Formats: sequence, structure tokens, C-alpha cells
Amino acid sequence: FGVTDGKSKTLLVTSPIASEGKSTLVSNLATTMAQAGQRMLILDADFRKPTQHKIFEISTETGLANVLAAKGKLDDVIVHTTVEGLDILPCGPIPPNPSEILNSQSFADTLAKLGERYDHIMIDSPPVIPVTDARILSAICDVTLLVLRAERSTRRAAEQAMEGLLSVGGQVLGVIVNDIPRRRGRYGY
Repeated sequence: FGVTDGKSKTLLVTSPIASEGKSTLVSNLATTMAQAGQRMLILDADFRKPTQHKIFEISTETGLANVLAAKGKLDDVIVHTTVEGLDILPCGPIPPNPSEILNSQSFADTLAKLGERYDHIMIDSPPVIPVTDARILSAICDVTLLVLRAERSTRRAAEQAMEGLLSVGGQVLGVIVNDIPRRRGRYGY
């Protein structure tokens, strides 16, 4: 809701380090947006530890990697889900050079083609700090969401991730803090 229509076609979701809940957030947020009437695509661009195929119980035999290697067509690798308006493009076989593939003209062209078909493309990526993939994606996506896990993410890691995203011109829309423990008997804003 923080950007006008047309300004958030490609939405990257990342985190400072692994296991902070970004893939779960991607699947839930994309499902909610599809149920609200948006044509949504989840693009699993985490070529290091893909997760969306597990969440939606689909095969990774073919996917984005096949399209980028000119060994598959988009129509053949996009998977339609049981949620109306929600499709998934799994990563496919893990390539030996993920950063180079994501920084290629072929990836940019594929993203442009997908943008013609969908209202929004939600991209699940590796974390920011260990590898450059999220910074590469943030530079070409319209907006980026940074996911933090309560009582696990450190301020230093969050600041380092933000600096990394901003240094490449990433447009950070906001930060989502998840897994906040519920404390009984307390109320507040």
C-alpha cells in the first residue's frame, strides 16, 4: 500500500541472513494479494537454497534456470496453483553461477516479459549479507521488503543489509518483523 499502482510491479523480498522467514512471507503475502484479485507470480530466484517448491509442493525439475539457459519456455515452467490468480515460477535446477545469471540480460528480459502478464511479481531471494544475489535483484526491482525475525535478527545485520541494498540503488519499501513472541496479559500499541 506504500506505493502507487504501477510503481511496484516487481517486489523483492529478502533478509539480512538465512532463516528469517522471507520465503514464508512471500508465499503468504502473494496468496493474500491473489485472493484480493491481483494476478500474482512468485518467482523463486533463490538459486542457492530454493524453498517455494517445498511450500507449494511442486517439482523443481524445470524452472527459471531452464528459461535463462534457453532450455525451456516460460509457458512450460510456470506452475498454476490452487489459489486463483497465483502462479509460481520455481528456480529449477541450481546453476553453478547464480549471481552471473541474475545479473544477465536474459534475466532482465524474462522479468520484463513476466511483467506484461502479471500485476505483481514477488521475488524470493537469498539473504543480503552472505551473497550478492539480493543486491543484484534489488537494483532491478521496483521495491524491496526486508524481513527480520524478532529476537533473532541483530541491529548490526539489519543495518548492514540496508546499507547493501541502498548502495546499489535499491528502493526499500519497508521492513517486516515477524515471529514476535506473544506475551500474555500485556496490551499495547
